[in-house]
Amino acid sequence: MEIRQLKYFVAAVRHRTILRAAKDQNITQPALTRSIRKLEQELGGLLLERTPRGVVPTELGRAFFERACSIVNEAERARDEVSALKSGSIGQVSIGVSSNFAGHYLIPALVRLFETHRQINITVREGLFETLTPQLRAGEVDFVFSVFPSFYEEPDLVYEQIMEIRSPIVARRQHPLARGTVTREDLSKAAWVLLEQRHVERFHEQFFAKHKLPYPRFRLKTNSLVTMIEMMQRADLIALLPEYLIADALTRGAMVKVPYRTGTLSNKAGLVFMPHRKLSTAATIAVSQIRTVCRAKP
Repeated sequence: MEIRQLKYFVAAVRHRTILRAAKDQNITQPALTRSIRKLEQELGGLLLERTPRGVVPTELGRAFFERACSIVNEAERARDEVSALKSGSIGQVSIGVSSNFAGHYLIPALVRLFETHRQINITVREGLFETLTPQLRAGEVDFVFSVFPSFYEEPDLVYEQIMEIRSPIVARRQHPLARGTVTREDLSKAAWVLLEQRHVERFHEQFFAKHKLPYPRFRLKTNSLVTMIEMMQRADLIALLPEYLIADALTRGAMVKVPYRTGTLSNKAGLVFMPHRKLSTAATIAVSQIRTVCRAKP
């Protein structure tokens, strides 16, 4: 089994046609087909199913694809690291960061990294936790920096908690619930807004169940944090939001914490690694900077 065979197979799965995969790999279509067939013979089963619209991985192919991606990416990372060392550079690091989490924590770490290690090249990929972990397994990112979902106990990953994210119930200053005593009934009748991500919904489900609160009526669901915050500052909506995302609005008094005795949700956050994958020099330095920044922030 050769690395180039794995690269051809990965390209075929990603492009969904042998023709486009061959063009991407700069070889002829028959040569790529022969390479994949040889790989299938070696593994003792079909990896790709040929259809009128192209190719799709079989069950065996889907299982093999993640491993093949990891091997290909690891080989390319090793080549890049050696090349970087030969040229006097420290190397390349690829960071996966959850959406809406980068600005407050990752950017300060990247600034420090640029100031102290000018020879490091950095790639940042934003996404949801559930889309970043497959990239981590495939070797497309070196590590993930994220809030941990409530269902994060996955045995093939290593989690390092470096902070805790607090999310109070918040509203605009003019909201009726911003003043006085707030009851369970008040919260159940209020119009809520939800950031539409599956792990965020599960956080909410657990929070309301834990505090024996009725599940709220979500008047607005959106996957846009900008829309969510703008609407909350212009209409009588409430939400559970991380303090770091609305720190400026809280400081200005545009938004306030709703005075309810159990009105805060806490989530663990930090770094996620593959257990048996050694970090490159560049990735190790990036991880160190992130730890330093996070532990210095309130």
